[in-house]
Amino acid sequence: MTHQIEHFVLAFTFGCAGAIIQEIAHWWELRFTLHHKKYDTLIRSRVYWVVVVLFALSGGLFTVGWFYDGVTDPKTFMLTGAAFPLILKQGAASAVNAKRLTLGQPKGPERSPMLEYFRARRDSDA
Repeated sequence: MTHQIEHFVLAFTFGCAGAIIQEIAHWWELRFTLHHKKYDTLIRSRVYWVVVVLFALSGGLFTVGWFYDGVTDPKTFMLTGAAFPLILKQGAASAVNAKRLTLGQPKGPERSPMLEYFRARRDSDA
């Protein structure tokens, strides 16, 4: 029982730390644009900070659930904790933008954004 509690605490702590480090890295990348109004507003928003805390906690809880009674490496816990909020954010962004995204052949005169993306990628690789 004590081993399970230690495993939970270790996985949760390092999972949360990974999510927090990921958020710090995000803001570090934006450090030269923080004077823009949208970032200033975001930093001062209580809702934003509640979401950040929830994402950090979700990184820890996901890590505990994913590695329950398995891996015990803190580095793995930290990477998993950092990855989960990114996957969650990308999934939410994809769901919001799903109406604008079409795959395959275009239905009309407009071209599929994904088709253009891969076509441009292939052309630049040549």
